[in-house]
Amino acid sequence: MPPINERLHGTVSVFLKERETIKYDLICILDVFGRFAALEMNVDLDELAAKVSRVAAELE
Repeated sequence: MPPINERLHGTVSVFLKERETIKYDLICILDVFGRFAALEMNVDLDELAAKVSRVAAELE
């Protein structure tokens, strides 16, 4: 964002995603690579992240 009187140079705005949004994003990433994950929001976030990491390692 450009600096203004209320927001000096070097100021940032940080927006954190909600846990459910992150889960949905990880499920979508896995879907792109043909690694389907259950589209259930009770899926473990750590498990999804680990699965994405494994797919990324395979692509290296």
